[in-house]
Amino acid sequence: MSGLSLRHAWSAVALCFLVACGTLQGQMAPITPSGERAATREPTDLLYAADGDKNAVFVFSYRGARHLATLSGFYGSPLAVCSDRAGNVFVAVFASGGRSQIVEYAHGGTTPIQTLAAPGEPTGCSVDPSTGNLAAAIYTYSSSPGSVAVYPKATGTPTIYTDADVPYVNDCAYDSSGNLFVSGANNNGFALGELPAGSGTLQTVEVKKKIDGSFYQHIGWDGHHLAIGDFSGYSNKFVLYRMRIEGAAARVVGTTHFSLSHGNFSGDSAFWIRGNQIVFVTQNYQRHVERAAQVSYWRYPEGGARIAWTRKIGSPYMSGVTVSVASQP
Repeated sequence: MSGLSLRHAWSAVALCFLVACGTLQGQMAPITPSGERAATREPTDLLYAADGDKNAVFVFSYRGARHLATLSGFYGSPLAVCSDRAGNVFVAVFASGGRSQIVEYAHGGTTPIQTLAAPGEPTGCSVDPSTGNLAAAIYTYSSSPGSVAVYPKATGTPTIYTDADVPYVNDCAYDSSGNLFVSGANNNGFALGELPAGSGTLQTVEVKKKIDGSFYQHIGWDGHHLAIGDFSGYSNKFVLYRMRIEGAAARVVGTTHFSLSHGNFSGDSAFWIRGNQIVFVTQNYQRHVERAAQVSYWRYPEGGARIAWTRKIGSPYMSGVTVSVASQP
């Protein structure tokens, strides 16, 4: 199995950061085919990418971007992944017939430590750093509105919240204070809701910026601002707005542009912000035919061209990504 692509020159700075100035090998194979030992022994931050088409979650080292393991055996299609402060990873799995689940793994683990029933189609998830509550964005194809399901302390039965102004829910993200933001769409386009910390009501947030791309945009928290994507279809360019929340309004305080010299951002365009870096799931093309996907790295909030990437793996349609932090001794 091939590792990091070496067809393009890396900058010395990017190399030094991602591999800690160590030796970068051109061919990096997983330690074992199943990745069992590789995942459980990894003492550093890990990168997880969900692939619903392959019914799998791929695990990489965050520094060096080596493929370490593949989580499989899910009852349905993994559509999203998120992680908590302790490094536990939650996989949102869609299965028909009301059998969707949220499957939890310990950092580097290959055996689930908890499985939660999920309503509808879970397309995004986030963990509150202040309480440990787990939220799952629930998309629906029926006449009933989409919702967000909140599991207290990431366990048990969730409480369901809806907002009539956000009938089609796509993603969710907690901020540092426990406020939960929910993205989706209505008949007018992109829509945003907020469940304030301690509140029992999901309320509408007016976005003071027209989102020109697809209605279904992913969101994330960068430690200071809410990040909202603005992307349509399949392209080698992506725009992200950093928003300041002021009461019931969201205002742009910064804009970042990302680009790819090869491949495209996918229609799902999921991302995860980790300090001064951001990772996206991206697609690859060969003679105009979609090929396997990969996870690509950029500087944040600078953007521009990507600085690193994983090997090509899985289907072209990865739909979720997260960085699981290593537990501190």
